[in-house]
Amino acid sequence: MKTKIIALITFAILFYSVPLVPRAVAKDIHRQRFPGGSAYSVTKEALTGGQGGIGFKDTIDPDYEISEIKIWGGRYIDAIQLIWRKRSDNSHIIVGQKHGGPGGTLSKGSLGLDLKLKPGEYIIAVSGKSGNYVDSMQIQTNKQLYYRNGGQGGANDYIWQAPAGQQIIGFWGRSGSYIDALGALINNR
Repeated sequence: MKTKIIALITFAILFYSVPLVPRAVAKDIHRQRFPGGSAYSVTKEALTGGQGGIGFKDTIDPDYEISEIKIWGGRYIDAIQLIWRKRSDNSHIIVGQKHGGPGGTLSKGSLGLDLKLKPGEYIIAVSGKSGNYVDSMQIQTNKQLYYRNGGQGGANDYIWQAPAGQQIIGFWGRSGSYIDALGALINNR
């Protein structure tokens, strides 16, 4: 009986001393399959931010590319939304789900961003600061670096850099009233 109690105590110490949801999750490769299309790999970059919110993940058809990214900002990043266009027909678009809450501003300036990517322009890096929420975001494309959006807080710096020949194609994370945690999805260009 004494051995079982010691084993349970040891298990509890080991189990509860490891965070249930780590601040950074190692890169993880997932396969996605689309109707009429082949499977392809997507790399999930580490999450940054806090522990709250409900999980989300953009699902991207490989025949599409990001045409627009919307960032609603204020003290934190309140919400993000992506819009994709079909590579072979720019008039065919998919409006992605808005992740986050109803607050923030979308207007140009230091808080929000409504960035329309030109054909041939794609996201190669996202950086910023985070704490209990994602405090700020800065988008870099293969054409230019855009200004930082959101607030000034956050104790942790983050950056997701797509390797040569790849691009950031979407996001995954958790959201509620704000973007609680965020990670990038990377795929071949």
